[in-house]
Amino acid sequence: MSNTINSGGDLSYLFGAGSSTKSSSLYDYLGDYAALKNGSSYKLYKAYYAQEEKAEKGEKNSISTTEKNAYNTVKSAAEDLSSAVDKLSSAALFQKGSFQKTGSDGSKTDAEYDYDKIYSAVSDFVDSYNSLVKNGSSESLSSLNDVTVRMLKNTKTNSALLDSVGISVGKDGTLSINKDRFYSADMTSVKSLFSGAGSFADSTASRAGIMKNAAANKLSTSKVYNAEGISDKSSADNSNFSAIV
Repeated sequence: MSNTINSGGDLSYLFGAGSSTKSSSLYDYLGDYAALKNGSSYKLYKAYYAQEEKAEKGEKNSISTTEKNAYNTVKSAAEDLSSAVDKLSSAALFQKGSFQKTGSDGSKTDAEYDYDKIYSAVSDFVDSYNSLVKNGSSESLSSLNDVTVRMLKNTKTNSALLDSVGISVGKDGTLSINKDRFYSADMTSVKSLFSGAGSFADSTASRAGIMKNAAANKLSTSKVYNAEGISDKSSADNSNFSAIV
């Protein structure tokens, strides 16, 4: 068998020209080398892994429709609680004057504070507080659980003072107000609990603000998926939701 080289100097057989094994030819090796040398392979790999990281980030920043509704509920309850605290902080609410307070039996007696108005404001606080605690404790909203726990601890710390004005703290941390006991309470104690910087209501409002901001941030930086794993297109029309993908 002869191994004579083509006298015309044709070296194409070395580079796989016309060969069925082109994938292992010198042409391919030289091509890979050139790609590595000019950086195109690196750019390709970098772009590929960037897409992988981007996709992974999108998955981490996704929430279900159920979670979206839960975060919205917390956000709304936190806003209601903040509004209730603002009303309690009004200087006019605790001004002395000539008023009448209405008992649970409908009877009216003279009072130097507007008990009916103050009771209404405190009742709004209790309702908003209970709504926020119940929804903030949800297992599906683990990012808010820590703040909720701190709110409950603060309430427990003030439980004796709350009880002295007719507000009881339940085993689940929620509040309940007894109208008769509240109306017989020292109104200066009520004011110290619910009005002014550093009061129970003020510290509670601060935690409510943290929960509101956390919920709003979660909603604005997460893509929403329904139970079937399909993107909730309705969120795209809501300015509160901007998907990061």
